Amino acid sequence: SAHHYVTYIMRMKLKQMGMPLEQRMVMENNISRLINDMGACETIFATPIPLGYTKHTSRFLLLWLFFLPFALEIKLGVGVVFAQQLLSFLLLGIEDIGVQIEQPFDVLPLKKICFKIANEGQIVRANFDYLEEHAAVCRTLMARDG
Repeated sequence: SAHHYVTYIMRMKLKQMGMPLEQRMVMENNISRLINDMGACETIFATPIPLGYTKHTSRFLLLWLFFLPFALEIKLGVGVVFAQQLLSFLLLGIEDIGVQIEQPFDVLPLKKICFKIANEGQIVRANFDYLEEHAAVCRTLMARDG
């Protein structure tokens, strides 16, 4: 798939950069973590929530809310209308949140997150020479002071 190709290209570019071994090992570790995290996301995305669970929960909740006014009418009288509306709003809202949690990738702003990561990568790539010079100066200062 596409992301495997991207990580392959990242590894090839990393080998071509001529970085010191320590920095290369840190970058390799970060790429490995990225691959592991992508695999975990794929697993979450591919694991279906049992359809019966969602259907059973919503049917039970609707039946419970349907019969609730009959149970509360003796105690609340006309106030049962307001109590029913409030309880329905709260419980159906919780049920909707549960459905959204079942599909986290439909809720997350993935395009914004990917765009931000791409921008950060472009900035680092554009400033690579400056960052490399700055790192060399820091190494020189540390060697001189150390």
